[in-house]
Parts: sequence; C-alpha cells; structure tokens
Amino acid sequence: MGVVRRILDERQEHDASHIEVAGLWGAAKTLVAAQSAEALGVPLLILASGRIESEAIFDDLTTFVDPDRCALFPAWEVLPSDVMDPSDDIVAERLHTLRLLSAAMQSGQPMHVVAPIRAVMQAVIAPDALEERSMTLAVGEEYDLDALILQLTELGYERELMVEQRGHMSVRGGIFDIFPISAELPYRLEFFGDEIESIRRFEPETQRSIEHVDSVDLPPRSEKQLLHDKDNVLTPFTAYLPETTLLALDEPATVAEKAEDIQRQSRGAPHVLTWDRITEELATFTRLDLNQVAQVESAGAVRIMA
Repeated sequence: MGVVRRILDERQEHDASHIEVAGLWGAAKTLVAAQSAEALGVPLLILASGRIESEAIFDDLTTFVDPDRCALFPAWEVLPSDVMDPSDDIVAERLHTLRLLSAAMQSGQPMHVVAPIRAVMQAVIAPDALEERSMTLAVGEEYDLDALILQLTELGYERELMVEQRGHMSVRGGIFDIFPISAELPYRLEFFGDEIESIRRFEPETQRSIEHVDSVDLPPRSEKQLLHDKDNVLTPFTAYLPETTLLALDEPATVAEKAEDIQRQSRGAPHVLTWDRITEELATFTRLDLNQVAQVESAGAVRIMA
C-alpha cells in the first residue's frame, strides 16, 4: 500500500500525469493499478502487450475488484480487411464490453477494463451508433413479431429451425427464441398477441429454463458488418472511456514494441489505427507505467521504486 500512497500523493499534490513504477512483479502490478484507481474513484484501463498477458491480468484484476466492474476487451484474430470473420466468442466479448463501458459512462460508475494493444489499435463503432443499432426487448412491451424478425435480420441475426448457437433466432407460434451474440445462453420470449408475457433464459441442449428475466439486450450480430457500414461512425476505443480514466501500461516498452510490430504488419489496413494516433488518444489520461525491472526513466515521468 506504500507504493499506492506515493502514487496518490504525486497524482494529487504535484499534479503528476505520468508516473513510472519500477520493481513490481506478477500480480503486484495489477494490484497497484487497481488500488490506485479504486482510491481515486476513477475507471482503469490496463494495456498489455498481447492476449496471454491481458488474460492473466484480467484474472488477477477480478480477484482484487468486484468482477461485475471488470471487463476484458480482446483483439480480433484476423484483420478487419480479411475475408475470414472473427470468432463469435471474441465478437461477443468485445460488444459486451463496449455496451458495459457505454452504460458506465452514462451512470458514472467506474469500470475497469484490460486490453491487449492490438485490440485498442482497431477502430470501433462510435458509442451513439452502437446504441442506435442495438435493441432491448422487455416484458410487458408490444412488438410486431414479423417486424421484429426483420429488424433482427438487418442486425445480422439468422433465422433457424432451432436456436443452437449465438446469432440464431427461431419462431414457433407465439414463442420466439433468440441467442444474443453477447450472451452465454439463449432467451425464450413468449408472446400473447403482440405483447411479451415472459422472458427466460434456457439451455439449448435440454431446452430447460434457467431463470426468468425482465428484459434481454440485443447488440448487432456482426461487428465486422458495423465496421464496413459506410453510414457508421468509427472511433478509437478511448471514446468509451471518460477523461478521468487511469491508464496503466504493463511493461510499457514491450507494449510500444508490439504496437509498432502491429503497425508494420497491418500495412495501412483499414480500421487499424497508428501507434502515434493511439498515443495521442491516451494522452488525456493519467499514465501509470508498471515495470518489473528498472528501466531508463521516461521523459517527464515521476519515478517510484517499489
């Protein structure tokens, strides 16, 4: 806690916007970042060099902070310009995180997110545009089922005989099943006329109901489709984070090296931002460099030895 206290003193008393902490190992780096953000009452963004590193940090973070206030923002395993689509699991987690961050911005509740640098270098759909292209269905509200299916088809959902995987929907009489791209389980909506009488989650293998809920959130099925839609506004990931966010870089020299590699590999691919652009976007945040070993002091940074 001594390190955190010194970080807070520098941040609050000396208006330090760039602090370098050397001598931290393993989960201690995540702990220092989390405790600093919690003490300041601000959101936290931890940038890592790669997928494995970001997942390990996220696992640590959820042990130090309420897991409901933590999110992982993974990178696509393909370029936006590739013919192959990113996996549903990755798209699901990315859209879920964007919706969580958007809701947190509106409520003022600090969220803590971990991301590999590759994920942050990919442009995303603007928060307002994502909200416009998402739907929330609630018990007691009325919907024309045919019009609803058409809307969801435009969002990328596919109509099947049975709902077995994310992005599927099916209709049998007044029963409407849908598996949101960002959900762990599908939902069954029972209609009486045009009104939703009940919504419940169920297991697709057994069709057994798990729990009743009041509403279901339906983000667009395909993030790639959003990126290629000329009517959508694209933005850096930082648009989902308030300016009060504390930025923590896990081994910043390694992050920068990885970012430069990604920039070379992408060769100006659409929707991939340059490292210089990302640096500019992150400049408004208080920066916390977390190093395992002592390195050359960054220009303008306050140095703390753990």
